[in-house]
Amino acid sequence: MDTTRALRLLNEHRQGLFDQLKAAEVVVTGASKDGGPDLARAHWDLARRLRAYRLFKHADIFCPAIAQGDPGERRSAVDMMVSCDTAAANFDAYVLRWSGIGGVVGADEPDRRAAMLTLIAGVRAHLDAEGLAIEQLLNAWLGVSAETASYARG
Repeated sequence: MDTTRALRLLNEHRQGLFDQLKAAEVVVTGASKDGGPDLARAHWDLARRLRAYRLFKHADIFCPAIAQGDPGERRSAVDMMVSCDTAAANFDAYVLRWSGIGGVVGADEPDRRAAMLTLIAGVRAHLDAEGLAIEQLLNAWLGVSAETASYARG
């Protein structure tokens, strides 16, 4: 695994996601009463970024760590992969619920906005916790101690 490249791409993905989360928050809090199209665009822009980030993590970090890591690294990578998949399933359920796929969205616009703000907060928390764990794993492979590493925050 090219850990230097993986760290660079991790930070690029995370920065793009944090920027997208800020943009989505602006849409949610500032959109007009009939903000449906803007909210839908914010959902799908976030979904695209999250999917790309997930594919990157699985292909470039989790799977190589499982294949090449020591037992602790393998366990950590498996745990992060499960957490990632759980977060993705939660996001997918949110998208299904609020896009009206498979039924009618039965809630008012304020409920939809509140749900998106809750989602944004949850994604941020997940990114922070997961990002720290991934950076620790990659920095350990590079021989950088936890005391000297600086972890990106959103």
